[in-house]
Amino acid sequence: MKIFKNISPLAISAILILFISFFTTTVLSSTFESEDRIKISNLHCITEDFYGFAGDITVDGQIDGELTTFCNKMKLNGEVTGTVSSFSNDFTHTGNVHRSLRSFSYSAEVSGYVGRSLLMAGYTVIVNEGAVIEQDAQLFGSHIVMNGNINGRGSYFSGDTIKIGGIIEGDLKVKGKKIYIYPTAVITGNLEYETKDSADLEISEGAMISGELIWKEAEGSADKDSEGGMLTAIVVPISKFFAAFLFGVIVISLFNRYAKESFNMLHKQFTISLATGFLSVFIFVFSVLIFLFSIIFMIIGLVVISTDMAVVGAITLIMSILLLPISSFLTVCGGIIFYAGKIVAGLLAGYFIFRLVKPIPAEPKKLHLFVGLLVLSLLFAIPYHIGTLIYLFITIVGGGAIVLSVRQCHKLTGQLAKQLEEKSDPSS
Repeated sequence: MKIFKNISPLAISAILILFISFFTTTVLSSTFESEDRIKISNLHCITEDFYGFAGDITVDGQIDGELTTFCNKMKLNGEVTGTVSSFSNDFTHTGNVHRSLRSFSYSAEVSGYVGRSLLMAGYTVIVNEGAVIEQDAQLFGSHIVMNGNINGRGSYFSGDTIKIGGIIEGDLKVKGKKIYIYPTAVITGNLEYETKDSADLEISEGAMISGELIWKEAEGSADKDSEGGMLTAIVVPISKFFAAFLFGVIVISLFNRYAKESFNMLHKQFTISLATGFLSVFIFVFSVLIFLFSIIFMIIGLVVISTDMAVVGAITLIMSILLLPISSFLTVCGGIIFYAGKIVAGLLAGYFIFRLVKPIPAEPKKLHLFVGLLVLSLLFAIPYHIGTLIYLFITIVGGGAIVLSVRQCHKLTGQLAKQLEEKSDPSS
């Protein structure tokens, strides 16, 4: 998680805007506010989902729905009946969250109540004494401090320095460079820790661990520390980034109309793009299966046609030959569309980042694409399969936006052709 240490606070806030819909259930009724500062006082009660985009956001009142914030500083002192997803530089929670809490911040601190699970990722992650997490907790950071109560059956911490002084129900898995268990710590299940050396875990006298103490040696340490492993880890992501950027430049230059329409679809019709993307995934998977079966049945047909079952072989061969070009075309188109999905998402991410500097709306440009793809590359690099899930989500929603744009552009082209035809027809 050293990645968070090298990113400026503004960049951290900006790159995580794409998480808004990934971690939040979309509903028809919602409120979106974009201001320099947003404050929901203790006299306010919002009865629908709330999306906040601002420099500083403070919630002292009540929100009966989901809360999603994208800001520099986030303070949650009130009550939220739904799930909270916060993407910020500094995050503090002292209130009451009925469902899950997810925070992606440079510095995050929790002192309040969470009715379900807790997911926090950042450079510094702190769960203070008095904080109560009813279900499991997933903590990722360079410096992690856990002094609260976790009542779930299994939790996971990953970081460089991890300090535990709270009460944890059930099993706990910890991965880090140095792990400290303080005298006030109580772990009712097994403690499984992954470090380079078993001595990297220090348990103070008075700490209680009811289950077994299991040590697992950190995997791949030698490979990561080797010169070749480090070079590969640097060269491959950079190559992927520039390949995506060059592909995006070509797409924007040759298919500017479709690129702009895809951007608009993702920006203004995100939910529809997401639904279209999932539908396109099913079609893509189906076309891949048909393509594979076509090849298999073509081989079978070639073999069977020379036997006594020549008629069956001929029918099989004909059907496979007919399906092969259609399925291969859909497969190739689907692969291109989903690869280009992150191009559209990168364009939108870069657009929002530049709007932080210059609020006046502007047309998406290649510079926006460069910055946006750089941001997505950092997100895709998040370990423990989180980056992979982000990548899949981005490609799906971006691919859905492209499919919608193709449909919209064809519709507009048809309307334009019809208008030209009517103008050229003297009888009309």
